[in-house]
Amino acid sequence: MKSFFLLAALFSSTILTSLQTFALRTIEIETSATENKYMQEKFKVKAGEDVQIILKNNSPAMPHNLVILQKGSDTMKIGALGIEAGNAKSWVPQSPAVLFASRLANGNQTVKLKFKAPKEKGEYPYICTFPGHYMTMKGIMIIE
Repeated sequence: MKSFFLLAALFSSTILTSLQTFALRTIEIETSATENKYMQEKFKVKAGEDVQIILKNNSPAMPHNLVILQKGSDTMKIGALGIEAGNAKSWVPQSPAVLFASRLANGNQTVKLKFKAPKEKGEYPYICTFPGHYMTMKGIMIIE
């Protein structure tokens, strides 16, 4: 009888993990191998949805990150603040404008970022805050 309950608990845990993975919306964003830009400059998710971004850095040597900002944020200002944050903070500034940030993906590396999408619909900018990249590496997360 004890074995039955252990097996049932294990089975239930496996099903729950599978359902949680299934409910997770996965967005793949790649960087250009030769330019400082995201290949996907726009994506849509539902308000409050669990999201996972897979950031694939196709550059052989240049590091990149992905930082999602509040609606209406000044990307140039946040990018400049990223320079002040420095390498120790992966170039991500401490600012109320920063909602979510991936870790730095070195050359040919892939990183994941998981978060719950904002509940307020609208357009949320995202940028790479590695020095100088924010001017060309940008996009929009659309919350529906």
